[in-house]
Amino acid sequence: MVLRVNVVDANYEPDDDQPITTTDLNNQGATSLVAVTPDDTEELADIARALYVGEAGNIAVIAENDTDAVTFSDFGPGYLMVRTKQVLATGTTAGNIVALM
Repeated sequence: MVLRVNVVDANYEPDDDQPITTTDLNNQGATSLVAVTPDDTEELADIARALYVGEAGNIAVIAENDTDAVTFSDFGPGYLMVRTKQVLATGTTAGNIVALM
């Protein structure tokens, strides 16, 4: 997958209250990558800017400002553009998940 992004402002600062976009990732790229093991009790060490799903399947996540999980069915491979605090084991069949921090 190739993401093409037109950068208009090299000094762009994303608004923390707005959803992350491919422009945000281009201008404010991940500073670390963390392999994710889905877990029903443990949250990620930090909020992920996005997730990369390398092996297609279902992925159950809890977004940064939410308390309930949402399951994306038949997702991937590709980027899940959700600021994520937890990837649940229950409901997740996708694999090779990497958190972009």
